Amino acid sequence: MNFKSVTSSLGYCGLIPIAAGVALTWWNLETSFFDGPTLFVGYSALILCFLAGAIWGRVLSGVSSRRGSLMLIGSNAIVIIAWLALLISSEFFALGILILSLGYVAILVGEFRFAKRLMSGVTLDYLQLRFTLTILICLGHVGIIIAYV
Repeated sequence: MNFKSVTSSLGYCGLIPIAAGVALTWWNLETSFFDGPTLFVGYSALILCFLAGAIWGRVLSGVSSRRGSLMLIGSNAIVIIAWLALLISSEFFALGILILSLGYVAILVGEFRFAKRLMSGVTLDYLQLRFTLTILICLGHVGIIIAYV
């Protein structure tokens, strides 16, 4: 199994809890432990934080610069925003989901903008995968808002 297939497989498998959250919400199903919206928003915030943290590793393995420092600060801001979106979603679900969606877009824009200069090992294949996964996760966010409202 090569690196490209592992990253692609993990990325697409990571969408399963997103799809499950949307499906549970659409069909108004819940378990004794969680419901669709709770599963969705919790997992979405978790993955957004994971992506923000992954920026740290890529930036730190590259060349130190002012832009690198800004990327590190930005990734920390995304984590705080994801946490706030998680808190907000308990009272204002659609707003929390919208904020999470914007976090995914912000990370994608940062990765595309600074990939060559700041993040070592980022390939065009990876950026294409990230673009596709971001589109799919944002569609999940739209789906959960429609189902919830």
